[in-house]
Amino acid sequence: MHAGEAYLPKNLSENDFSGQEEIELTMKAFFEKIQRNNYEATITDLEFFSMEETENLHLVYSSKYINYWMDKNKLSIDSQAKDKTFFPLMVSFFTSSPWHLKYVILDRNDWILFKANFSDAKKRAIRHSAYLDLLPEISSVEEGKGKFFYLYNELSHNPYGYTKTGELIDNNFPESTIQNFNNADAAYYSSKKTIELLVKYFDWMKENKVYDNTIILIVSDHGNSFFDNDLTNNKKGSKLYTNIDLSRSQALFMVKPAEKTGALEKNTSLISNADILTCMYETGAFIREADSRPFPDTERKERYYSHITGVVDVMWYSDSPPYRTYKVTGPLADENNWEKIE
Repeated sequence: MHAGEAYLPKNLSENDFSGQEEIELTMKAFFEKIQRNNYEATITDLEFFSMEETENLHLVYSSKYINYWMDKNKLSIDSQAKDKTFFPLMVSFFTSSPWHLKYVILDRNDWILFKANFSDAKKRAIRHSAYLDLLPEISSVEEGKGKFFYLYNELSHNPYGYTKTGELIDNNFPESTIQNFNNADAAYYSSKKTIELLVKYFDWMKENKVYDNTIILIVSDHGNSFFDNDLTNNKKGSKLYTNIDLSRSQALFMVKPAEKTGALEKNTSLISNADILTCMYETGAFIREADSRPFPDTERKERYYSHITGVVDVMWYSDSPPYRTYKVTGPLADENNWEKIE
């Protein structure tokens, strides 16, 4: 998602690297480019890849702030919440199942509670809320070289821990009418809370006169799996791609260029993995290269979207992880623009 067209899954196929090694290659290429362009970079919650701290690359872990944030907000965790009685049974069922059924069982929405009880879901929400909420308090402004801040956060990723009113769950499901953590309403509540905390940080940036000359990109790893975005399923009755590929392709991508004011603008131009880096050239985060394309690139006819085949945790360690890959000509949301090529 970060390092450009050369690192699209279809261009990394059959390289004999595991999924883990491909992520390492991609992220190191991305941050090395950041440093070459004279930015002082900070990465929060380094995960899925490794980097060494240098004079211009700093690592921060949000877990350091959890206890302080809980004390500040007078919060505690009830460790005696919902038990995990059925978890061993589900694990046994998963282990004994045929290989081709494992990914179906693993993704079943209704056993997430066996894996993460109320207490665990609340802890997860706290972990990803604390640092985000404290950013205005722990940030500072100074003159010097440009700053590049990479904020990795999973507050809006399941299991969800916020209610409709923006309060942490307390021994109850986020949506009381749905006895399951994994549902569209609960996902919406956590996403709303994430945006509220980001806006709080943006307000701090405005107060400290750094918002206008800051480029902001908000990127999700994928779209949702709830099929609540009015997408048409199964292209002309074909099995070329599954519903989840179409739905999860609708990733969030928001851009605030430097010195940009005015109302939000919606653009239906497509986002491929490579467009994130292209956008950063266009907004000024990198020195523009000769082969960079403008963003949004309305003239670009073909884009590629890939979805990993099988269980992600397994493919992580597999050599040359297999993907379903599609060529898309036009907006991703229009099923008629999709063509399966691999």
